[in-house]
Amino acid sequence: MALFSTIICCINLTENSNDIVQYTRDIAKIDDARVIVVHALPSTAHLLNYVTSRSMVESILDESKARTEKFLKEFVEKNFAGLKAEPLLMSGNPAGKYRYADGRYVFIEKSGLVHLENGTISGSSKYVLFGIGNLVEKLGLPMEDVIVMSALVPARVLGLEATKGSILEGKDADLAVIDDNYESIATYVEGSLEYDVNHKEDLMNPEAKKYLVEAY
Repeated sequence: MALFSTIICCINLTENSNDIVQYTRDIAKIDDARVIVVHALPSTAHLLNYVTSRSMVESILDESKARTEKFLKEFVEKNFAGLKAEPLLMSGNPAGKYRYADGRYVFIEKSGLVHLENGTISGSSKYVLFGIGNLVEKLGLPMEDVIVMSALVPARVLGLEATKGSILEGKDADLAVIDDNYESIATYVEGSLEYDVNHKEDLMNPEAKKYLVEAY
């Protein structure tokens, strides 16, 4: 008797995903299970509220999303060939009940836990800075290494390493200022202050709103 009919495989699209991919693939083969490969992205929609060149930022975000979708699709085709696997991109969303295009309901709790209607854990909606805090405070990793994981590696995956992901001469001055609690204080895009914690705005990803059924 099969133990699993559906397996949620959460990855970060780096070599660190190799072990979990192998483990998921082995179980899926045994149980003939469906695999949903999840790559979570932080919401970037708030940038549109603070920039003067909205069309430029929209173009960059669209291009980045398209690159990630293509990379994830190729990743799934390569690593889950012959299995019933499909990619799923998720952005950080607030607590609530969501209904996706295929009719499935996904629930995001205030704790950040994401689960399906039957209780199956489907990941986390916690934001990048929360993850950075965990890696530094709970696992004891050096902040310098964690910054590379959270900034330079994603830029490399998206093909933006030449201008994004690190602070070097000639690169865009895209900066995030955080406090001791790993909360964002300010955000700079190409050297210009675009987010200030003292100016509260609705930062929910507008793309996710169309799926929101009930907010908690």
